[in-house]
Amino acid sequence: MSNEKWYCPECGSPRPQFRSPADRGCRSLADTEKKVLTGHGWRDDSGRFKAVLKDGNLISSYTASITDGEEDTLLIDTEYKFSLLELGMVSMAYSIQKLEHPDEDFIIYPRDVIFQSEGKNLYQITKLWYGSGTLHVDLKKCGSYDHFTLDLVLDDNVSIASAPVPAIGWTCSKCGKENQTGGFCEECGEAIKKVELFTCSSYQTCNPPKYEGAAVYEFSDTEFICVIFDDGKSKYKLLPKDITGPALDIIKEYGIDKWKDYENINNPMMGGSVSVMYRDGDKMVGSTMDHMGSAVSGAYWKLMLLFNGK
Repeated sequence: MSNEKWYCPECGSPRPQFRSPADRGCRSLADTEKKVLTGHGWRDDSGRFKAVLKDGNLISSYTASITDGEEDTLLIDTEYKFSLLELGMVSMAYSIQKLEHPDEDFIIYPRDVIFQSEGKNLYQITKLWYGSGTLHVDLKKCGSYDHFTLDLVLDDNVSIASAPVPAIGWTCSKCGKENQTGGFCEECGEAIKKVELFTCSSYQTCNPPKYEGAAVYEFSDTEFICVIFDDGKSKYKLLPKDITGPALDIIKEYGIDKWKDYENINNPMMGGSVSVMYRDGDKMVGSTMDHMGSAVSGAYWKLMLLFNGK
């Protein structure tokens, strides 16, 4: 496909290398057309970088140096969109570099852009873009300012196995059934006790409406359970208990601990709502953008990045 000439479905002209819709002399590509172009397997010439884009999901692997003489295959399994805004407020906090490419047709925005190993950030996708009839990826080694671009070739034989998802959940206090995530035990029906420590949420009245957020719960002597919500989908992960300090630092940085001072202020926001809550003694306290404005959205972004491990 990378050697085939593309023709505009509206005007029939051969696809030029363009920088803007005005330069092309026809309309911008619709998302359905972008999906046709990108919905394949891709790899670089060496086969070290691979990507599969399908049904709005990106699975990518990158075989890279971890330490001297050692390599590992790093994985990203994430949602992607053709509009950064459609990914929601979390993605707005990511600093996707605006690197200029003269033949750039459009950008693909992954929700997760970090290749990690044992919790350490190693490489970052700074841009995933389509141009000159093929896909390209701009990568950066974390902790370095050096960027490099890999030109990808279409290869539908590319296959990437997703990382196994560990079973995470609570243990029933009555029958001992493990990995319970619902409100009641699947085995005996006993109520599962869950103690919330932090919650943050974002609701946007777009079309369709979008809801995302996170909740952190007590779990064990050393770990918390964190649930990441995204439009009806839930992802469970374990967080170390020492994340409490950084989370409370964010609460204080944005003044959310002064929530009582804003109880009587009410300026309803158009287009949605953002809230940040934390446990203070035996109750959850906090505020929303309706009361504290941008301080809440700032705390929300930072907490979501913290809970996502970015």
